[in-house]
Amino acid sequence: MLGRLRTRLVVVFIRHGHAESNVEGRVGQIPSTPLTTMGVKQAELLGEYFKTHNEEFDVVYSSPAKRAMQTATTSLGYCNKKYTIIEDRRLMEIHRGEWEGQKSSDVFRGQYLIDNLTNPFEFKAPGGESEKEVEERMTSFFDEIQNTYYPKRLQEIHENRALQNKKEATQTKEVDEKNDTNILATAATVVDGENAARLIPDITVRVAVYSHGVAIRTLVRRILQANSLNFRAEYANTSRTEFCLDQDQVWRIQAINRTTHLYNL
Repeated sequence: MLGRLRTRLVVVFIRHGHAESNVEGRVGQIPSTPLTTMGVKQAELLGEYFKTHNEEFDVVYSSPAKRAMQTATTSLGYCNKKYTIIEDRRLMEIHRGEWEGQKSSDVFRGQYLIDNLTNPFEFKAPGGESEKEVEERMTSFFDEIQNTYYPKRLQEIHENRALQNKKEATQTKEVDEKNDTNILATAATVVDGENAARLIPDITVRVAVYSHGVAIRTLVRRILQANSLNFRAEYANTSRTEFCLDQDQVWRIQAINRTTHLYNL
């Protein structure tokens, strides 16, 4: 029944702010590295953008890495709404195994560099994971948002509207008990065709996800079905990449690497 509603799901992926590991060019998950002063400022500007544009989210997820969580708490602190941030390890950066925390210039050398450039999708650092494996866990998270969280959230909104309809009808005493029951039933089951469109306003479910550069790139590549060798897009710190699922159940990318909030930095 919910499929008849004019609904859409928007998922906003946000890369963490500038971190100490970025300054030194170190690779891997490095979960304890914090934001730099610049990174904090970037997160603050993102928060000001959210506040100015009245952007709110139904739920917020983040990589457990300190730099991602710090970006999330700082930017969301500017919003009127208070959020509980859900940590999910599937959103972590690519794990570089024995190379964790080392400088990129020290490890991507010789044959390792050649192998990474010729087959970046399958390449693994010793003891690490490939971009293919990162894509698989990111896709698992993404599918869970679409197939589990989204329907559940729509149902919650739907039920809340039904209760609100009932409350308003009772308060105004504009309907009798029988009609009041019918209003609740109509909102709970969604009538067909034009009546549904007339009675139920559009619903947009918005999800914020704080993650990392390589992780976001693998998911964008998956959605676009792009060639891994040709698609090597980089994502700026605190940039926003937005996906939208409309009524036709087809994912569309609304924005990639959007950084309008940083224009005055």
